[in-house]
Amino acid sequence: MKTANTKGLRCNQSIELLESRIAPAAVFINSSTARCTDADGDSITVKFSKGILTQDNVDEVLIENGNGLERINPGSKPVSFSVSVAKGPSGDGLAAIGASSPSGPAQ
Repeated sequence: MKTANTKGLRCNQSIELLESRIAPAAVFINSSTARCTDADGDSITVKFSKGILTQDNVDEVLIENGNGLERINPGSKPVSFSVSVAKGPSGDGLAAIGASSPSGPAQ
């Protein structure tokens, strides 16, 4: 295998900030489960009793505000859900959830 001689070359690399949040938005796991990360690094898992999630609507169902979940919005269909929190390396093992609202676009 031939390698290029990079001696003396400089590489000017930078990272472009695309979003103000560090953690990604809610992550679609399957049609009834999604996960997100709160401000201090705890992992929040929300499991619904019915498969209401899609990759397209997960951010409309789990609405984040940068510090945690602002609202869980399961839509107009009757559904129950559970929330679990796994303590992150710098987290406190607690999740702040603003509200749950039974309306909205999740169908």
